[in-house]
Amino acid sequence: MVDVTKEELATNDGSSLVGFNHPGNEVSSTILKELVYFIRPEQFGAVGDGVTDDTSAIQAADDFAAVNGAEVRFAAKTYKTTAKISKDRKTTWRGEGVPFPVGTYNPGNARVCGTIIFKAHSDHGVEVIGSGGYSESGAIFGIAISSDLNLYPTGDGFRIDLVGLMKFEDCQVWSVGGNGFTNGVTNGDVTGHTQLRNCYVNNCGGKAFQNRAKWSRLTQCISDGCTHGFYGDNSPETHIIDCHFEGFSVAGAEFGNGCGSSRFVGKTIIANTALAPCGVEIANDPGNFQIDLTGVKLIGPSTATGITFSGPLSQATSAVLNTGWHATTGSYGIYFSDGSVRTATLTKNSTSVSWSGAVTASASAVAMAAPGTVAVSSSARGTSLHSCEIYNWSTGILSAGQGLKVRDCYFYQCGLPIVSGQTDSHYHDNNFDGTPGLYEIEHAGGSDGIWTGNNFGPGKLIKPTVTGKQGDFNGIRVSGNINYKTRNVVSLNMESGVPQSHGLVGEPIMVHLTPFSVGATSPIAVAFTTDKNFTPVWSGASPLGVNAEIFCKCDVI
Repeated sequence: MVDVTKEELATNDGSSLVGFNHPGNEVSSTILKELVYFIRPEQFGAVGDGVTDDTSAIQAADDFAAVNGAEVRFAAKTYKTTAKISKDRKTTWRGEGVPFPVGTYNPGNARVCGTIIFKAHSDHGVEVIGSGGYSESGAIFGIAISSDLNLYPTGDGFRIDLVGLMKFEDCQVWSVGGNGFTNGVTNGDVTGHTQLRNCYVNNCGGKAFQNRAKWSRLTQCISDGCTHGFYGDNSPETHIIDCHFEGFSVAGAEFGNGCGSSRFVGKTIIANTALAPCGVEIANDPGNFQIDLTGVKLIGPSTATGITFSGPLSQATSAVLNTGWHATTGSYGIYFSDGSVRTATLTKNSTSVSWSGAVTASASAVAMAAPGTVAVSSSARGTSLHSCEIYNWSTGILSAGQGLKVRDCYFYQCGLPIVSGQTDSHYHDNNFDGTPGLYEIEHAGGSDGIWTGNNFGPGKLIKPTVTGKQGDFNGIRVSGNINYKTRNVVSLNMESGVPQSHGLVGEPIMVHLTPFSVGATSPIAVAFTTDKNFTPVWSGASPLGVNAEIFCKCDVI
């Protein structure tokens, strides 16, 4: 039998020859040439029984594929390796992977790949090193890297360096025992456009997906039982789309230096099931960072932080949280720890609710049973919340930075909705509902703010202690608010009919006087003499002391 071209077939009667006629203008080829486009490790001696060492066979298959433009096809077997496989940057590997069920991306639905490379060593399972160009469009489909990490505790599952346009789909990294992979998938150094889709990393001692390249995409990827679900460093414009990260010990996703314009998209779930400090951390200096949490749900215990912005961050950093993020976490919903952040903005219907017991699956906020501590805590200058909803937190906003801006926000059953201690705080058109405590804003210091158009709860109070006493606004312009008043509480030794100063700025509208020792024989009354004074009146013996609770109108400009 001789393998021939179509031209040779045309000049021969065909006896003892094997060939085929090509349709149309197809380039002339032979059956042998067509067959070598798809090669198997078994052709180079692989067995795939999980016992025989298949390292050299897999390496030989990839080397052949790199020279001949072939695709390496893996069967639904377990291939044991005792050393790292160095995959060529342009070859394609295709295993018998099983994709996740569409629309149900969580660890409970992750399936084991049919093709498994068992890493019986402590180096990387598969490494791809490129030249830094963008024409290196290699791919791996449907292959899992597994290892007994009690025996082989280090090395990444998949390691990529200086490769452009690399694609992973339906790939997995998971362990038999222990949790000692250095990382699950590491995308390292400069070159970018790496695509990971439907990939799963489980029980990895390091980061599930570590990215150090620009323009990368993670779509419908899952991690469980790692230090991080995702870790980005010098990886601008990374997109995380419809992913699920849980079981992490440090952070579900962390963005470090040079991660500007990275974002979450779709319905990513970050479930803090292992008592990690936070769900998402923005660390070091990502530079012009924007985080888009459209449809993201952050789930966590009462000790965790939903989103942490930790310094030092440059003054140019702009942290923006956009449409519809949903946090169900405890100690802090969002925490800006470094005062050098120039602007930190939450905008467009952001929602933060506390966590207790079962977590709601609703896309909208639901008030939970037990409040967390602080929904948004910021030392950043220029922190801004616009059209946000904050439900059931002990403190809604805790700001130690200048220039806090809160507009069109809704606070529901927060113990203390807003606490601010710096200058230039602006509160506009906010609504406060169901506040169980006495105060709805405690402004403990700072001047030059503007408070307008807010709708405070009936009977609730504002506590502006700008100069050390309540009611002295010290240059803050206050107008157009509903149900807005303040009060002062003092203990006085006073005689009936003697004018007393109430210590507030503004016209007194109500004074409650209560003796705190025996003496008064009739109810205490009060008479106003001037805007700055009131006169207590009673009959009978004078009390030794009086608690005075004074309420004043506070809409002043």
